[in-house]
Amino acid sequence: LPTITGRYSYIVGGREYQVTNQFRRMSGVYTRIVDNGEFQAVAANDRIGQRKITFDPNTKVIKIEPLAGSSIRLNIYMLLRAAGRSEEEITKVWGAGIVSANKASYRENHVLGKLKAVANKIDPSAPANTPKQAAHVIMKELGKITFDPRITQDILGKPHALLSEDALMDSAAELAKVSRGEKAPSTYDNLGHKRFMSPADLLSDHINREKRNIGKRVKRTVDRGEDDVE
Repeated sequence: LPTITGRYSYIVGGREYQVTNQFRRMSGVYTRIVDNGEFQAVAANDRIGQRKITFDPNTKVIKIEPLAGSSIRLNIYMLLRAAGRSEEEITKVWGAGIVSANKASYRENHVLGKLKAVANKIDPSAPANTPKQAAHVIMKELGKITFDPRITQDILGKPHALLSEDALMDSAAELAKVSRGEKAPSTYDNLGHKRFMSPADLLSDHINREKRNIGKRVKRTVDRGEDDVE
């Protein structure tokens, strides 16, 4: 474990490090325009990671990358319908034009195959023999991404606490507004969306993130020490 010196620096592996304070962006949904012109909403959690929601301004198709570290994309309209949301519910949030474009972007007979492939990667043991079952597995996984409701209230207009079906719908609707020029993308430099992290906070965060690996290393060290005593 790091040793704190009287200069508030840290000794790790025999070397001294000076750690400065950081501002870290809080968990929430943030919108942006990427270099290829695509509009993205990034559903970010500072511990779990992020999932990208994309809006193509030409086709109006909205997709999500539901798996960490994978570029696989799912049509969000297809996912929401499989999860049980009605076309009327989605239309109220997105508008008829976007719903129509997304309905036309996939084939009904491919729904189960696409959803099941993703659900099996998430949990091979979970039932995924119907679109609804597969959608349940996917939404359960996405629901692990939690937010600070103050951030989603500020950006999406509603205090979503996690990446739920409603948060997906509102994120997609926000992207549509950004694409039409009705809203500006969220600003990365907004200090109201960040929290101050002192060196002590950063150390605590590192230990919490790596506690499993740290525990294993400590156990190996203790076991070696016991072998030496014997």
